[in-house]
Amino acid sequence: MSNVVVITSNLYRPHIGGVENSLYHLAESYKVKGFKPVIVTSDIPLDKGHLESYEVQNGIEIYRYSMSKRVKFLAIPVPKLLSDLYSAVQMYRMINSKYKPVLTITRYHFNQVAVKLAGIPNSVYLVPGVVKFQNSRKNLGSSSISNTLQHYYHRILQYWALKTSDRIAVFSTNMIKQVNSIVKLLDFPIVTKPGVDKSRFFPASRAQKLIDRKQLDLEFDGPVFLCVGRCVKVKGFDIVIRALQYSEIDNYQLWIIGDGPLQADLQNLANETGVFDRVKFLGSQSEPELYYRMADYFLMSSIYEPLGQTILEALSSGLPVVAFDKNTGVETATHELLNLNHGYFMSSTNEYDVAKFIDFILQKGNVEYDYKSKACTELAKERYSWDILADDLME
Repeated sequence: MSNVVVITSNLYRPHIGGVENSLYHLAESYKVKGFKPVIVTSDIPLDKGHLESYEVQNGIEIYRYSMSKRVKFLAIPVPKLLSDLYSAVQMYRMINSKYKPVLTITRYHFNQVAVKLAGIPNSVYLVPGVVKFQNSRKNLGSSSISNTLQHYYHRILQYWALKTSDRIAVFSTNMIKQVNSIVKLLDFPIVTKPGVDKSRFFPASRAQKLIDRKQLDLEFDGPVFLCVGRCVKVKGFDIVIRALQYSEIDNYQLWIIGDGPLQADLQNLANETGVFDRVKFLGSQSEPELYYRMADYFLMSSIYEPLGQTILEALSSGLPVVAFDKNTGVETATHELLNLNHGYFMSSTNEYDVAKFIDFILQKGNVEYDYKSKACTELAKERYSWDILADDLME
C-alpha cells in the first residue's frame, strides 16, 4: 500500500501566506508520521524569478506544473485558462501513476478540479475560503468588469471543486453554512483547525520587545497594534487607519505587515487623515514572527475571514487579540478560536467607535494585559497543532 500523501495548491514557497505555510507544516507532520509527502503546485514565480519544475526541499519532493508556457494545439496557443488546466491535469496524472497516493489534500479550487479530472481518488478539499463571500463586491471594494468576470469564474470553479471532492474539510461552523449555500452536502464536512509553529511564534518580554524594535530601526516605546495580511478591502485596514484620527490617545502605533493592490491607497489614506507618522507599512515579510514578538496587541480588522491563521500566530506570540464582535455583521471565525480571556471584541465597525475602543483598551492595567497574554499562549499550546490537523484529514 502506498504511503504517499499529496498536498497541493496553486502557490507554495517562496510565496508567503497562510495556505502556503499550511502545505509546508502538513508535509512536515506527515513526514514525522511515517508518510512520504509530495507537494504539487504551479510555477508562478515570486516577482520575476524562475521556479524549477522539480526540486527537493527538506526531504520533501516538490513538483510544479507550468502556468508560464502556453500549450499549443496545431501550432495555435490555446486560451490560458485551458492551457493552465491541461498542464495541471497532466502533472496530476503523472503523480497518480508514479505514486498512487493514499490521500490527496487540495487547498485551492483550481487544483481540486484538476485532481479529479486526472482521476486521482480519495481527495480532501480543505477549503481556504468561500469565493461567493470572500470575493463579493462588498469585500473586494471594486466592481470593475475584470473583477466581476474573475469573481464568477472562480465561483463556478469552486462549485465544481466542492461537487467533485471525495471529502470536504472546513475550519469553522460558519464555513459549513457558506459551503452549503453553494453545494448541498450529503456528508457532514470535517470541521478541524490548523496549527501554529510554536518554535517560531512565541512571546517576548517587554524589555526584549524594545530591544528588538531598536535593532530593526523601529524604535518606539509605546504600545504597538499589529495587522497582518494582504492590502485588500476585506482586511479592513482602512477602518483602523481612519480610526487613528479620532483617538484621544496618540502614543501608540499601527504596524501593517503585507502588501497588495490597495497598499498605495492605504498609504494615501494615512496621509490624508494626518496619521501617516503613526502607521508603519512594513510590506510582506519572510519572518513575520519577529514583528509579532515586537508588537503588544493583534488587531484583527477583517470583515471576512474563514479562520484567521494570523490569529493563531498572535495567540502563540502572546498578543491579546482585538477583533470585531460577530454581532457587527462581519463574517469571521474569531469567536470559535478565542474568548474574552484572550482579547477584546469591538461592538462596532465604525472608525470613531473603533478609536474609542482602542483608547479604552490602552487604559487597562498591566495585570489584565499579562493575564490575557499568558492565556493566549496557553490556548495556542493546548488547541492548535498541525499534527492534529494531519490526523483529522487522514480519518
